[in-house]
Amino acid sequence: MDPVAAVAEALAQLRSASDRRTLVEAVGEAPEHGGEVTVSLVAERLGLDVSRASRLVAAAVDEGLVHRRSSRRDARRAHLELTEQGRQMWADVVAFRQEEAAERMAEWSAADRGAFAELLGRFAAADLTPFSARRRERGDT
Repeated sequence: MDPVAAVAEALAQLRSASDRRTLVEAVGEAPEHGGEVTVSLVAERLGLDVSRASRLVAAAVDEGLVHRRSSRRDARRAHLELTEQGRQMWADVVAFRQEEAAERMAEWSAADRGAFAELLGRFAAADLTPFSARRRERGDT
């Protein structure tokens, strides 16, 4: 199989179908990258339109995972932060992913784990802006 197709297939198998968990991650991780978390930032991080992200945020607020507060920078905007329940869900997801990765790579050599981590990190950090812009232009979003 072509290596690019193999990577794409592997990534498809790894994707999470849980919107709540993904939303909790987007809200939880965003402050680490600086600034307040807004619905627009969540939409950007999840690759969604703002109205879909707003519905996800509303559901997460109703479930007690996220607090919505007035922004300190701009009172017209809502600042999002995880509740204690949301932080616990995020911590559980992070722990699960680390356990899963450790289990999947348990029989790999330290060199293989290091090489994989370095290459996957580079892959994940690649700028997808041009790709995303092309998709929007085609109406694929």
